[in-house]
Amino acid sequence: MTARAVLFSLLLVGCDATRVEDAGSPEAGTDAGRDARREAALPDFGACPEGWGEARVDEVTVCDPTPGGLAPCPEGQARFVGTDACEPIGGPCPAGDFADDLPAGALHVRPGGSGDGSASAPFGTIAEAIAVAAEGDTIALAKGRFDEAVVLPVGVTLRGACAGETVLTLSTATSGQSVVSLRGGVVRDLSVADTPAAGLLVRSGEVTLERVSIEGATSFGVIVGGGSLRASDLVVRDIEARGETGGFGMVVNGASTVAEIERGVLEGNQRAGAIVIEGARLTLTDVAARDATGLDGGLGAGFIAQAGGAVTGRRVEVTRSVGAGLLANMDGIFTLEDVVVREVEGAPGWSLSSFGEVSLTRAWLSAAQGTAVFLGQGARVRLTDVVIDALREDPVTAGFAQGLSVVHRGTLSVSRVLVRDCMAGAVSVIGRDALGDARLEGSDLTIRDVEDRGVAGVGLYVERLGEVELDGLTVERTTHGGVIVNDASSVTLTNVRITDTQPDADDGLWGRGVEARDSTVVISRARLEGQHEVAVIVSGGVARLDSIEIVGTRERGCADTTCPDAPGGIGVGVYRGGVATMSEFQIRDVPLCGVQIAEGGSVDLTRGEIRGASVGACVQVDGYDVSRLTDDVSYVDTDTSIQTTSHYVPESNDPLP
Repeated sequence: MTARAVLFSLLLVGCDATRVEDAGSPEAGTDAGRDARREAALPDFGACPEGWGEARVDEVTVCDPTPGGLAPCPEGQARFVGTDACEPIGGPCPAGDFADDLPAGALHVRPGGSGDGSASAPFGTIAEAIAVAAEGDTIALAKGRFDEAVVLPVGVTLRGACAGETVLTLSTATSGQSVVSLRGGVVRDLSVADTPAAGLLVRSGEVTLERVSIEGATSFGVIVGGGSLRASDLVVRDIEARGETGGFGMVVNGASTVAEIERGVLEGNQRAGAIVIEGARLTLTDVAARDATGLDGGLGAGFIAQAGGAVTGRRVEVTRSVGAGLLANMDGIFTLEDVVVREVEGAPGWSLSSFGEVSLTRAWLSAAQGTAVFLGQGARVRLTDVVIDALREDPVTAGFAQGLSVVHRGTLSVSRVLVRDCMAGAVSVIGRDALGDARLEGSDLTIRDVEDRGVAGVGLYVERLGEVELDGLTVERTTHGGVIVNDASSVTLTNVRITDTQPDADDGLWGRGVEARDSTVVISRARLEGQHEVAVIVSGGVARLDSIEIVGTRERGCADTTCPDAPGGIGVGVYRGGVATMSEFQIRDVPLCGVQIAEGGSVDLTRGEIRGASVGACVQVDGYDVSRLTDDVSYVDTDTSIQTTSHYVPESNDPLP
């Protein structure tokens, strides 16, 4: 990457250097931006839920739902959220063939039986028991394998001995068939496994599942196509697609359909752990979705809310999905508390992708591959007490790994959010004329450690009518730019700290704190320290800077090598017809210009101080009224207060492709 070094000829003929004596009070602006400014607050997760462990991301304590790790569990066991070890699904099996606490009059079934359904003479098939069952009856299944389709009558309980040893299957099945079909009733202590059919279908009524495992079914594990489902200790895993359809652990479908899972594991399902569509509702408590592998290289997701479907819940974990952790598509809705989404693989590699309404509270989004949170097409997302970290490079776009991306009418609201370990850009807000603005709003956003791996590492990037309004922004250790604003965008920032922005490692260019091109920028109560080349650039457009400190802007990284004739080291530069006002400000310890005005730019300074610069104000506009720079402004320890000779002008250019 190269920058153009522009050397201007003498602009004010006959005035090689004009010095204006120090103006205003010697102490004017000394405390500008410091006393009133507050630091952006970091996320606060509070006490972790019972059974969860603690981990640290910088100063923030985040909560881990599987403190014992995620090593594979033995067959018949699962690791539930908030536990540190594998455990048998539904608990240990009884010593006898049947469950120990069956009600009197239960209808008994044992594979190979030929009796009347009593405990001493069980039926041989479930169908025989169903034929005589009445509402309120319990059909008790022995340990063993039952190969038949089950259509359970309303109000009947189907109970196995235990999920580990009572197995229902259907070895041959027609398209769309399920092993168990219900219009109300209860299913307990059994497994559905190894079948070309779907696992369990809820058609209507009120259905309860307790201590049930569905594994190795085809197309769908559980379908809730009407009525309501309440499930606890539910495991659904290894559900494969049938051709181009299915591959979902759970499907909840229909405007009046409701499902609830308390303690559940949805694992190894091809397309998604669960999908909720057409206005249905799913409530999760202590539920994990893991290892959604995707179909033929396509997207796999932990949870999908689509077409008005809504997912609510607390204590939710998504691990190792391919493509997306949470996907709100076509006005889908998520409202989740105490959430971990981690290790999302492949392209696009989203922890969260929203084209709907999403609210996440106390969420840890870690190790996404590509973009952790993506909003588009009218999405509205609120993040409260959220940590995004350990981003990994996008497998398609080299050098790209982004924390938050808002595009095309998306609106992101943040409150105490930390984004770190990104590449290219930590946070981007990109609108378009035809589709409307993209917007970021809220308070307390912290951005740290944005790398350049061939693409500029920017903290906050706004372009094409993007809008940002934040109270509390900290940007630390980025590469190229802390905040870059382009193309008629609008940014309002209050309580800002931008520190240690690094230049490009290859050519030593950039390393700027704020750059605004043809946009409107309002910044108040801000401190910019340790920038390179120039701390703030206004290139076209309008900027208002109030209560701002700029400290220790360094020369360009190439000053000692390839650009010794244009080393930079400028506090604020206003170029290309840009208009800036500054009040209650302090600029100190910059090697060249405190303020530079060139290429038709204009600046008005009020109540401030420029200290320790070679030149207080470098004026490179012919006929400029220098009184605009002396309204209660002090120039202290400057070789020249106001100078009208030429100096290098930093090139205004977008470092991102």
